[in-house]
Order: sequence, then C-alpha cells, then structure tokens
Amino acid sequence: MPAFSLAPAAASTPTTTTASSFFTAKTLANPHAHDTRALLLTSLAMVSYSEGVKLLAARKICASTTARKFMHVGCGPIFLLCWPLFSQSSHASSFAMVAPLALTSFFTLVGLGIAQNQATVQSMSRTGARQELLRGPFLYGSVMIVATLVYWRHLTAALCISCLCAGDGFADLIGRRYAPLAIQNVKHDDDGKKLIWQSEPQLQHHHHDQPQQQQQQQQQQQRGRIPWCRSKSWVGTLGFIAASVLTSFCLAAYFQYHGWIAFAERGRRGVGERVWGATLLSAAAETLPVPEGWDNVVVFVAVVLADWLVMRGRGEGL
Repeated sequence: MPAFSLAPAAASTPTTTTASSFFTAKTLANPHAHDTRALLLTSLAMVSYSEGVKLLAARKICASTTARKFMHVGCGPIFLLCWPLFSQSSHASSFAMVAPLALTSFFTLVGLGIAQNQATVQSMSRTGARQELLRGPFLYGSVMIVATLVYWRHLTAALCISCLCAGDGFADLIGRRYAPLAIQNVKHDDDGKKLIWQSEPQLQHHHHDQPQQQQQQQQQQQRGRIPWCRSKSWVGTLGFIAASVLTSFCLAAYFQYHGWIAFAERGRRGVGERVWGATLLSAAAETLPVPEGWDNVVVFVAVVLADWLVMRGRGEGL
C-alpha cells in the first residue's frame, strides 16, 4: 500500500457516520433514496446561500461586484461540505452533481433571456448584462460538475474547489481593495467582455491634460499590475495563494476526517506538496490574459496538471 492513499474510506479506513446519522436504517438500505434526500439538502444549502447573496446585492448592502465574488467563493465549498451526506454507492457522484447542474442550468436560462430574474443578473454579472452569465457562471458550474464526476471524494476535487473558488475569488476581492484600477484608464476589449489596461501610448496621450498628482497615482497603480495582464495585480495573486492554501488544508482535513484520504507515515508531507503544487501553478495560470470567464477552466486544468505532476513524482497515481 502506498504511503498516501486516495482510496475511499470503504477501502482503507472506517468511515464516520456523523453526516448520515439523521437517516434511518431503512433509508440507508436504499442508496438511491438516501442520495435523493442528500441531494435535496445540498440543493437547499446552495440555493439558500445564493438567494442570501442576491438579497445583499438587491438591498445595496454590498456592491454587485462584491456579491458576484461572494457567490464565486461560497458556492463551491458549501457544495463540497455536503458530500458526506451522500452514500457510498458508486452512483452517489451522479446524484451530487445534479445540484450544481441545476444552478448552472438556471443561470444559463437567465443568460439566454428565457428566464427573467434581475436579482440573479445583478449578483452574477460585472456590468449588468445578462449575457455574462453564459461565460463565467456557466464555466464555473461546468468545472464543479466535472470535478464531482471525475474526482468524487478525492483530494484533487478539494484542490480544484479551493483554487477555483477561494483562490480566484479572493484574488479579485483583494486586488480591487488594495490595487484598484483607475477607471478612466480602463477600456473594454473588442467584444466588450473584459476590462483591460490601456496601452502606454494611450496613457501618454492623455498625460498633458491630467494633473500631476493623478499621473503619479496612475504610475503607482501600474507598478502593482502584472506586466502580461494589466487587469490583474501582484497583491491579488498573493491573495489567491493565501486563500487557496488555507482552504485546501481545511478541506484536506475535512476529507481525512471522513476517511476519504488516509494519512500514513509521509501522508501529511504529501498533502502539503499537493496543496502547494496546485496552488502555485493555478495562481500563475490565473494571471494569464484569457477571455472573461475562461480563467475558471484555466485554473481547473492547472490544478489537475499540478496534482498529476506531484503524484507522478511521488510514484503514485491520481
């Protein structure tokens, strides 16, 4: 047996019964009924959180951009924390993925204009355009569905959710707080989907009409920007790393508590290598100048690649 195993608890260590203690023995004897009830509870948790964020945005308690990131940060971890509710059946992941599939389908219908829900648009878009739901939210939900089906109760899924939700979400929140873009020096790209920093010649063209203090502020902001992607900042990337590492270790401990990963003699070191490997590579990938929304896919691919490389280096497989 390898030093660090990804086998589910049934194949390695005894599982805990805490998460399913409210199910009766008769329900547990029928895994489909068990997983249906678990799906309803999971959906209730995710919808409650989603509606709570929408309410904050609707009542102007927080800005729509902040509400969007609250949605981005919270939905994935809440979904993953509900995984213990499902049974040990081989079909459990298929039941679980219905929750993000349902939310993603709803966002898609709103984005297409088939369903009308202004609160969803306000809390999920940057500019208030419903078409934005067809990019970021759609790809975000798609990544969660794939992670559930392919990496059910494996540490790789926890790493994907941590980097995609906590890492990417806090990168934007911290970047906006400590390295905000000057609005007058921001424009939309060709299809109007992403904010980008104007080129140096364009900035110089306006220098003669701007006060010296404003020019100095813009120069300071430029120094905090990532050279190959001016819409992102170094402090935001540090926020990505800090949030992702913290969340990853917490979820790894949560997985270990439920017996889904087993710590042997070198297990804790192996988890640390996988957490840092996935975080650093995905943080670097998140800085790439990709179209709006596709950073969700890029981060997911980077996590899977990093985890595969670390496991291969340790002589183990995902």
